[in-house]
Amino acid sequence: MALALADNCGASSVARDVSSAVAARDPWPLRRQLGMITGAWMFGAIWFNVTTGAPLTLFFRGLGASPLQFGILAAIPYIAALCSVPGSLLMETTGARKRIFLTAHYCQRSLWFVIGLAPLTMLMLFGQAASHHAIGMLLPMMFVMYACGSTGGPSWVSWMADVVPPRIRGTYFARRRQWGIVCAVPAALLVGFALDRLMGDSSIGCVPAGVPPIVFWSSVLFAIVALFGLMDILAFQPLPHTPLPPRPARQAVAGLARPLKDKPFLAFSSFVGLINFTVAFTNQFATLFVIERLKVDNLQAQLMLLVVPMALQLLLLPAWGAAVDRMGKKPLLIVASLGLAPMALGWHLMSGGDIWLGYVLFGGGTALWTGIEVANFNMVIDRNGSQCRNGQSCGSAYHAVNTVIINVAGCLGGLVAGCIAGGLQGWSWQPAGMRALDSYDALFALSGMVRIAALALIAPFLVEPGAKGVLATLRFMCVFSASRLIEPVVGAARWCAGLVSAPENVPVVSPASES
Repeated sequence: MALALADNCGASSVARDVSSAVAARDPWPLRRQLGMITGAWMFGAIWFNVTTGAPLTLFFRGLGASPLQFGILAAIPYIAALCSVPGSLLMETTGARKRIFLTAHYCQRSLWFVIGLAPLTMLMLFGQAASHHAIGMLLPMMFVMYACGSTGGPSWVSWMADVVPPRIRGTYFARRRQWGIVCAVPAALLVGFALDRLMGDSSIGCVPAGVPPIVFWSSVLFAIVALFGLMDILAFQPLPHTPLPPRPARQAVAGLARPLKDKPFLAFSSFVGLINFTVAFTNQFATLFVIERLKVDNLQAQLMLLVVPMALQLLLLPAWGAAVDRMGKKPLLIVASLGLAPMALGWHLMSGGDIWLGYVLFGGGTALWTGIEVANFNMVIDRNGSQCRNGQSCGSAYHAVNTVIINVAGCLGGLVAGCIAGGLQGWSWQPAGMRALDSYDALFALSGMVRIAALALIAPFLVEPGAKGVLATLRFMCVFSASRLIEPVVGAARWCAGLVSAPENVPVVSPASES
């Protein structure tokens, strides 16, 4: 027995020596890198969901933004996404993926200090009359902020294509988003509760004169979450990176044309772009609809716009990730789009007494759009990375072209929505036996019809060799999701059964037999 113990101790010491030698040779193994990237997004998810959710809409509404300005605000992220093209060229000609990503995203996150505090300063100095000038300053600043993120996007995607192995990409990025949701949900609840409490408590006298309370507290909120955004990028600072060999500028520019000759890629990107055109209709204006027409408070707005959608994403993300790895990207894209088509039309059923339907539409729409994002991201990242530069692919050019197609469509969607909302402002129609219809209903109807048209006209041209069928994919997702829900219950039942039967099955060992 002593000899066996000595052997075990010797084996464990050898294992420790081997692991120490491996750690000394590779201080950043794959598992540690993936864990750091996931941990970074746990901070980034808080920043992202606060700066793109209801607080931003309330902030501009408090400043007195017009429907056209809300349409421009919805279009700005898509216009700024065009900066991914110069970002791709910069990465290809320098190879400095890490430096470009860090510089661009440090600037992006830091700008939220200015976005939050500059309008507040203007209102404090010049009063409510300066609100229109504040909006005029904010819109270009929002463009610069989104442009910084788009410039660094191709470098990040190319870097991650080298870090994350292809066989686990769908599952890994789905799990990474899940951990972000785990952090973002409590943050969204806290933000909604805090805004309601601060807006409803008149005894808090720190709001300056001439400044709407929602503008003041939103400014403070944006400055706080900017710190979380910076911590997200700071976590990438110590990660190892192998720079790419620089390419001649002429070769990099010529490489941008290669994705335009890839018909399956163009079909995928065009399909996602057309769906994104319709999503732009319901981004800002569905939020305005529930705030202005349904009169929901800040906490309920956070629950409807963020918490419930993120909870549904948390449940569906494992199925999306597993399906894209095992079934293919094409069937996943069609399954998600089939679910999205009726979501836009469902807004016509909303009225003051049907607030519960808003939770269904926001939650279901966001969870289904996540499936489209997962399929599109995996389609793009498969064509990125250093291993693709010398093959048929062309590194970050695919990411840049995909981003341009999708975001030009989204930009047009936001501008068209803003023009329709502005042109139909004050218009209403009372059909027999129905509630009065207005500009919001026109937007939602157009969004639903375009989604149906995308499925009918473009989906037949999607090609992916080896992909499974739509029904097989839907069946796989249902079985996968059900098994994940049942497994904890079965495990708990087995554990409880083991506790009950343990006294009868555990053998009695005498002291003599132990020695």
